[in-house]
Amino acid sequence: MVIEQVSKSLATIAQAMPTNTPHGLRNPFTLSIVRRARAFETNNWTAVIVMSNAREHILTLDGLRGCAALIVVISHCANAGFLPIFLGQGFGQMGVALFYALSGLLMGRLYLWRSFERDELTKYAWRRGARVLPLYFSALLLGVLFMSTSLSPYHLEDIGDVLRAAFLLHGTGVLWSIPVEIQFYVVFVGIWWAASRGKLMTALIGLFVFQTVMVAGYVLAFGISGTYTLLFWLHFFLFGTLLGHLTTRLDLSAIVAKRKTAGGREAFLERRA
Repeated sequence: MVIEQVSKSLATIAQAMPTNTPHGLRNPFTLSIVRRARAFETNNWTAVIVMSNAREHILTLDGLRGCAALIVVISHCANAGFLPIFLGQGFGQMGVALFYALSGLLMGRLYLWRSFERDELTKYAWRRGARVLPLYFSALLLGVLFMSTSLSPYHLEDIGDVLRAAFLLHGTGVLWSIPVEIQFYVVFVGIWWAASRGKLMTALIGLFVFQTVMVAGYVLAFGISGTYTLLFWLHFFLFGTLLGHLTTRLDLSAIVAKRKTAGGREAFLERRA
């Protein structure tokens, strides 16, 4: 009954919205209501889930982000000598791994259920870039300004370090994690494409196998060094992406089940009448 009431309410609101006017068409709230109402009316539950996920704020994830950030801060403080050294020396990488898994989870919830089209890809690129790149390049510029001094915050030693960081190939110091994140954004486009063709699990398993083989070969050839690349962190993103897909699928199944239950009750009451 809840689904039915929401459907009717949204349909009523949508009919009252001035979507045929220039002002109405420019109103994001209007478009949001109308699209969701149409999705309800046509039983397009996937569209309902997509629109819900896009505006969803999960408090639990905020707590996990806070824990990840705290781990990273503690690690840096320990490495600087302000806390016991056992809290540093890679302890912060646990926080980074959690950040990467959460990033994959949100990507899976936000995008895997969307259509793989040029407009969606353009929005994806702009939104992902706007979240990370302005602050990253501002920090990089600051590092370049202080590169030749003892105050250099990011261990930029030469022009090669600067170019690799600028082209998002490899970051030095605390900047290392951002190129890895951006590189996954590129890989995710392929995952999204595979999901749009029903091959999500094939893509995820294939990427994990590829990563395992490449990491094994790298370690045998060069040892455990130079691990601040996507190659050594991809599995965290993949796990998060899979989790995001599965949780959204569960949400969709729950809505469809409620819809069927409500429909069955109404049909039963009609027959009784």
